[in-house]
Parts: sequence; C-alpha cells; structure tokens
Amino acid sequence: MISYAGAAIFMFGNKRDKSTGELVPANGISFEFDIAKEKNLFLLPLNITNYISHDLYKKLINEKYYSSFSAEVQSLINKLENESGPIALVDLIVNILKQITQ
Repeated sequence: MISYAGAAIFMFGNKRDKSTGELVPANGISFEFDIAKEKNLFLLPLNITNYISHDLYKKLINEKYYSSFSAEVQSLINKLENESGPIALVDLIVNILKQITQ
C-alpha cells in the first residue's frame, strides 16, 4: 500500500511492553519510515507527538531533508516544532500537503 502513497505521516511511535506494561519505543515505526524513505515518499514525522516520531523529525531536520522544498514548505515544517493545538496541527499538515502537491 505504501507504494501508492505520495506522503507518509508518522505519529507517536511507542507501545506497551507486554511483560512490564511500560511504554517503550515502537521500532516498527522506524521500519515503516525507512520503507517510505526508500520509496521516495514525502516524509512528515510529527515532532509534537514525541517518541519515535520526534526522533525521526529531528533526524530529517539534521539531514536538511526539507532544504530541497520550497521556502513555504520549509516555513510550515518549522511551525511543526511548536504547534500543539490539534485543529491548528491538522490545518498545518493539510497546508504542507497542499504545498508539496502543487
């Protein structure tokens, strides 16, 4: 299914350990991220949800992944760093996706 997508959004990235019940990183998110990157999808991990998605967001920022996109996309990506309101976050994601499809 991922082969038919143009973008991949990553949220959270944690799970409960079956033996301890504690929250632990969900490595499956990283696996899916790597597949999406290999398929050249637009990658959008949400920093605000923390866990693995936070790590993936920071990784892309450090790799300057978004530097090849328009200034508008880069500006919107930078806003992801601090946006915490759910409606504003959804609006921001929609705006990013609109910008990359133009």
